[in-house]
Amino acid sequence: MSSLTSLLEKALQKRLRIAKVELITIERGDRWVYAFFSHEGGDVVQGRVIIEWREKPVVQHIDFT
Repeated sequence: MSSLTSLLEKALQKRLRIAKVELITIERGDRWVYAFFSHEGGDVVQGRVIIEWREKPVVQHIDFT
């Protein structure tokens, strides 16, 4: 799970253009991950990350609910 956590953190940091993201919970499906996370501003956000599971997981899409 740590590689998935690292992948999510990096993808969210890049998308949100912020330095630090703290994942609170992760719920994993077959091709997607729902993640509650907070960032430096302190807001807690829920987002969905679509991941293609190959030899290594690759983030395909991020949206926020």
